[in-house]
Amino acid sequence: MRLPDDLERNCGYLLSHLGFRSRSRFTEAIARLGIRPAHYGILSVLMESGPITQAELAETLRLDSGWLVGLLDQLEAEGLVVRAADPVDRRRHAVSLTPAGKRRRQQAARIGRRVEDELLQSLEPEEREELRRLLRRLWLQH
Repeated sequence: MRLPDDLERNCGYLLSHLGFRSRSRFTEAIARLGIRPAHYGILSVLMESGPITQAELAETLRLDSGWLVGLLDQLEAEGLVVRAADPVDRRRHAVSLTPAGKRRRQQAARIGRRVEDELLQSLEPEEREELRRLLRRLWLQH
């Protein structure tokens, strides 16, 4: 059965539905690694940035700082990140990846590419890149 015209034209509905399906598949696929999508985001930022403060990490990922602390606690307990007091301002903590964290992030990235390939299989490579470009633009605006 075809979607009603109103739903086919509603980007919010379509993004929400596809986002839910994508998140569900990705969450299930990386669960065997003992991480969730929010953990993957943290590991990815740290992989690219190197050590950064918790505040910078929260701002980059647009996460509530209180929620971020809980996620970092989980990652630290797994030996994937370490937090150290900033030598300039001991009230701040710098977060960095451990070697195990780098390996886990690389494993999750491979899984993520596989899930993305399945989800976007009906799009041509240039259409996939256009979708990424548009989504990045929307991310930066909100």
